Amino acid sequence: MVHLVLLTLSALTLILVQGSLPALPVTPNLILIIVTYVGQFYSPITGLIISFILGYFLDVATGTLLGLNSFSMVSLCYLSFVLGKRIVMQRALAQTLTVFIFSIIYSGIVYSLFSFFSMDISIYPFVRTAAGNSIVTALFSPILITAIKKMERVLRFENERDEGSKDIKV
Repeated sequence: MVHLVLLTLSALTLILVQGSLPALPVTPNLILIIVTYVGQFYSPITGLIISFILGYFLDVATGTLLGLNSFSMVSLCYLSFVLGKRIVMQRALAQTLTVFIFSIIYSGIVYSLFSFFSMDISIYPFVRTAAGNSIVTALFSPILITAIKKMERVLRFENERDEGSKDIKV
């Protein structure tokens, strides 16, 4: 239980720190990395609750449509859980590719929600920004996932699928 609280508080701190940085052309979505990891390695209810809290706090901190990131993060967490039986993020390359794909899916969900709410967005700048953000997010993923695994080791928490698990199918 301590690791869940610490992980959530760390992610909330990341949201605050990331929000205080100046606007850059590309920004990593560190919360997406955490949500993908939680969906992959934690129980589904725990992952969905954490992803909703982080998405809602991201909505409040960024000032976007309320519920946009909450819905997107919960959807990605569930997708990560469902695909987690086949896609395993144990190595750095797998982590990078998985987070890149999930970041592209996140951008698709956000664009679909903007279209649903009749917000006029130009597709070309959105895709260009989404691709840049996805690449930067994917490059940050091995660093952040290694930090999460180190925190779990320090707190002596073993997630549902550790590296020694026998039920992992690649």
